[in-house]
Amino acid sequence: MQRIESAIQAQRRKRWSYPLHLLLRPLGYLEFTDVYSFDLTKPLPPLPVKADYSISRAGAAEIEEIATRLTRDEPPEVIRSLGRQEHHCFVAKLNGEVVAYNWIAFSAVQEEEYRCTPNEDDAICLNAYTAPVHRGKGLHYTLLLSMLHFAARQGKKTAYTAVSLLNKASWKSHVRMGWRHEFTICYFRPNFTIRRLPWLLRPGRYPIQLDWKRHSWQASKN
Repeated sequence: MQRIESAIQAQRRKRWSYPLHLLLRPLGYLEFTDVYSFDLTKPLPPLPVKADYSISRAGAAEIEEIATRLTRDEPPEVIRSLGRQEHHCFVAKLNGEVVAYNWIAFSAVQEEEYRCTPNEDDAICLNAYTAPVHRGKGLHYTLLLSMLHFAARQGKKTAYTAVSLLNKASWKSHVRMGWRHEFTICYFRPNFTIRRLPWLLRPGRYPIQLDWKRHSWQASKN
């Protein structure tokens, strides 16, 4: 019942925010980011078995493979930086090749425009990616659940994540798993200013705050 209600509430938020996003698009980018939490002190669902795929924590070789072979809009140096900071990456592999990945952090980390500062009892689930040909096979769910199991074994009590309200596939998968909506961050990034710094309309709170000046994509260029 709670999951159904969460899905209904998320759909309502999108119903009024998406038309506003489209209306303002000629002037800039209006973003709504939902922050969700997951209680790691309660029993977790069992890990599904994915035929033909192997699920494991990534080592240095897999992280470099992600940075060099799995092309997407994120700069490769962002991936390498997460590895150097000793955050934790989980991968799905098929025939020895990485086809999907997901990250989790137990310490402060920059997730694109957001600064995440979990305390020692909490964790932050970060960016994920599945190669297009392997989507629709439950790999994202399996990787995410694997990370939650890992965090629970490490004594973490709560996991948090930030999901764009405009990314329906992502927030739907989180809601189905039982994540709870905590708050929504909203900002508008205008096209008509020189630096295009965002205007914060609805601030974040623990453990995720907007920090555009530390944007991980910009830091990767330095």
